Amino acid sequence: MLAGDDIDKDNVLADPASIFLALVLPIAIGAAALIVFAWRVGWLRAIFGPQPVRGRGWMWVGPVLALLAVAGHVGATNWSNWPWANQITAAFTRIAAIPAPG
Repeated sequence: MLAGDDIDKDNVLADPASIFLALVLPIAIGAAALIVFAWRVGWLRAIFGPQPVRGRGWMWVGPVLALLAVAGHVGATNWSNWPWANQITAAFTRIAAIPAPG
């Protein structure tokens, strides 16, 4: 396993390297693989270009509710229990809603 010794298997949120290697890196590799696949089969323009179906205003309800949930979790997190490096890593990896370690 790549960087297996750097990942704390008991508590993935124990340190920034563990957070990055166990949570961020696998998602980034998968996203890159999907982008390369879509590019190779010629789907990038169809996926990211203008869509034929026009959206309606009520369709913004889902994204707004999701953002409100994230904002609520970020506001309710006890940031004083987290070291500063974990706070930065959590903020960039969108896992701020997970309770503080320890």
